[in-house]
Amino acid sequence: VRLGRVSVYLPSLNAQRAVCLRALLWSVHHGLPTGTLGLAATALPAVLAIEEVADWLAEAGVPAANGNSARDLAADYCRAVGFRPIGRSVLAVRADALERLAREAHKQAAQGPFAASAALRKAGGCGDDELAVILPDLGFEVDPAADQLSFLPPAAGQRGKRRRGKAKSARRKPGKGADKGNDSPFSKLQDLTIAT
Repeated sequence: VRLGRVSVYLPSLNAQRAVCLRALLWSVHHGLPTGTLGLAATALPAVLAIEEVADWLAEAGVPAANGNSARDLAADYCRAVGFRPIGRSVLAVRADALERLAREAHKQAAQGPFAASAALRKAGGCGDDELAVILPDLGFEVDPAADQLSFLPPAAGQRGKRRRGKAKSARRKPGKGADKGNDSPFSKLQDLTIAT
């Protein structure tokens, strides 16, 4: 099991045979004849466009059902074969490639703003257009002031500071202003007396 920055996954399940088996199970679950999903039998790229997967599923005869759109069905298929929908389900990125990309982006962000580089493209198995969708979903902002595609590092600590600030203002001292009729499962602890 790999515990990454953005995903938890089993590398062995990204092997071609495992992906084919997962696609087969997904097609059986959706009532399709076996062999319908030929794309799974070929080596899948690291990044898929959800719209292309939706078109491919429609050509394979996979009906969108239960009020789900073709795009939702495509995102479901991508999850089933080891991809993670990214950027409001515009793209799907294989979990291992997403981890490599996140690691490389954080490494480059350690020095401040960074440009889309060959190392990033190689790590993610994608081009600049895909990077512009994937990295903002990982917390990096596109730098609007840069001449070329560049990213700003995630604002370190800002989210934590906001949470800590809210927590401080909401914190109460024990026994002062506490609501005796609180529905919290811990409300009875207020009445607990510890003998020493």
